[in-house]
Amino acid sequence: MLSGELLPKSILKNSELRDIRNVVREIGILLVFGAVAAVLQAYTREPINIPGHAWIVWMVMLTAGRFSSPFRWAGSVMGVGAAVLSSMPLLDASLPRFAVILFIVPAFLFDIVYPYARMVHFRSISTILTSGFILFSLALIQFSVYYAAGTKFGAVAKFGLQYVALLYAIFGLIGGLIGMIALKVVHHRSETLTAN
Repeated sequence: MLSGELLPKSILKNSELRDIRNVVREIGILLVFGAVAAVLQAYTREPINIPGHAWIVWMVMLTAGRFSSPFRWAGSVMGVGAAVLSSMPLLDASLPRFAVILFIVPAFLFDIVYPYARMVHFRSISTILTSGFILFSLALIQFSVYYAAGTKFGAVAKFGLQYVALLYAIFGLIGGLIGMIALKVVHHRSETLTAN
């Protein structure tokens, strides 16, 4: 025979339940943010023969989402949101081959490198540099995936790996800078509205 109540009145305390709701809400926001990034990535791609230019949008969104979220794996969650939407038939033709991998892997790398970038005194600058490094690594990842699949990565075949990797790094820096500026503007406006 059991003594006391069969079930506790509350399995979770109110504060624990509130914490779980906050985490679920944060994950939902990050998934949507990643999905929006995939849509923007698909519809802002213009064939202008400059390798990596289209990935600026992804780096702006990834930098802003990763920097503004307290969630440890924010970038990876955004990468999953972008990858899921990029695999949909509606966007599939507008994005590069293997887009699922190209969204998830850099986002995961960003989450791994970001804690170390935050340790630096100038967090904004280190985050921008991290964005450049992540997009540089995306060029290498993209080349590796295409090579492993036995197909040509068009930009590397046309311009060479060094040139493509350099441009990806430059566009990553630009995307990180735009993302940080956007966050500063939003933060400043929210402080101004709060003060009024």
